[in-house]
Amino acid sequence: MKKILLTGGSGFIGRNLRESFLKDRYELFAPSHAELDLTDTGSVDAYFRRHEFDVVLHAAVKPGHRNAPDRNRLLYTNVRMFENLARHGDRFGRFINFGSGAVYDAEADNAGVTEEERFLRMGADEHSFCKYVVAKRIESLPAFVDLNIFGIFASSGWMVM
Repeated sequence: MKKILLTGGSGFIGRNLRESFLKDRYELFAPSHAELDLTDTGSVDAYFRRHEFDVVLHAAVKPGHRNAPDRNRLLYTNVRMFENLARHGDRFGRFINFGSGAVYDAEADNAGVTEEERFLRMGADEHSFCKYVVAKRIESLPAFVDLNIFGIFASSGWMVM
């Protein structure tokens, strides 16, 4: 049975993945923050010394939307989580990063934006910029995929994610 590490299993996307068919078909690991602090390099190193996975589904994120309880250090936190996982690429086969439409600039009108235009529209806000940094980094990693999800959350016609 394939083993999957799911990060952010208590968030909206992670919780839905955790409760999906995945748990019936795969050995699904969804550690809590107390079990695996993705911002702590030592914690991530220790976790990967004990585990190997076929796939990492990275849904953990420090959110940057207007209702987020703490929007400080978004860039540092989100890039640190990603890099702490990425440096263990020898301990997993495939990495799927759950990005968002914020990579296109959360403040811009993104109707009709193509993938080719994505990196011409780097966002000015910290949340968009960290999505951009991670997406650019993923381009250089062969077993990594950046899956940008649009419209998961909607409030008054604009994307909150």
